[in-house]
Amino acid sequence: ASFTAEQVKAAGAEAVFLSSGPGDPAALKDVVAEVAKLAETMPMAGVGLGHQLIALALGATASRMKAGHHGANYPSRKTATGNVIITTQSCGFTVTAPADVDVTFVGLNDDTVEGFRHQTKPITTLQFEACPKFYAEFAAMVK
Repeated sequence: ASFTAEQVKAAGAEAVFLSSGPGDPAALKDVVAEVAKLAETMPMAGVGLGHQLIALALGATASRMKAGHHGANYPSRKTATGNVIITTQSCGFTVTAPADVDVTFVGLNDDTVEGFRHQTKPITTLQFEACPKFYAEFAAMVK
C-alpha cells in the first residue's frame, strides 16, 4: 500500500473516501489490510474499486464477472424502495455482501451487490458512478 492507516490518522483525516480505479481488488491485499484498520474507527465511503476494497476489508470475497459492466446503461434496484435507476459503470469484478451490512443496491441484470451500508459503522459504498445525493449522505455521516 502507498499509505498506512497510521499515516491517514496522523494526517488528521476525519473520514476516508476510496475512489474508483482499475484492477483486481483481491490483488491489493496490502491496501485491503490498511482499509480494514481504518474501517474500525473512521467514517468511510467507496465507489467502484473503492466499494470492492471496503467489501473485502469487511470480509467479503471478490470474483471476476463473466461479462463486466461497461457503459451508461446498467439498471440497479434500490433495495429500500424498489426503484430502479440507470447507472454508469466500468468494472470487471463483483463482491459478495460482507456481514453486518444492508445491501442498498442490486444489479438487475445479474443480482450483483452494487451498494451497501454498514449496520453499525459509518460506512457506505456504491459500485457505480455516484450521484450528488450519495456524497451528501456520506458528508452527513461524517458530521
